[in-house]
Amino acid sequence: MRFVHKSASLMVTVEQIDQIEIYRLASQRPGNGHAGELLRSVLAMFAGKWISLTVGPYGDRWMNENELCAFYGRCGFVADPRPDYPTHMWIYP
Repeated sequence: MRFVHKSASLMVTVEQIDQIEIYRLASQRPGNGHAGELLRSVLAMFAGKWISLTVGPYGDRWMNENELCAFYGRCGFVADPRPDYPTHMWIYP
């Protein structure tokens, strides 16, 4: 599924009835808050589900991994505790 809000877009895959994966969160105009607004809206839509993502820059103007981890952390994601998945983050139901 693709979601769009102002200059931001986001892709979501429904892995199971209670688990989704978010990928390709992007903004045509970084820094204006559109990506954060879109992400929070999608998170509200899927509240109570397992939500995962892999942190990684996407597009030609991106934040680095540390900035992305901080951004996703502010949105409620926590780092995957497994050492083999250092860039994987979750929201647990």
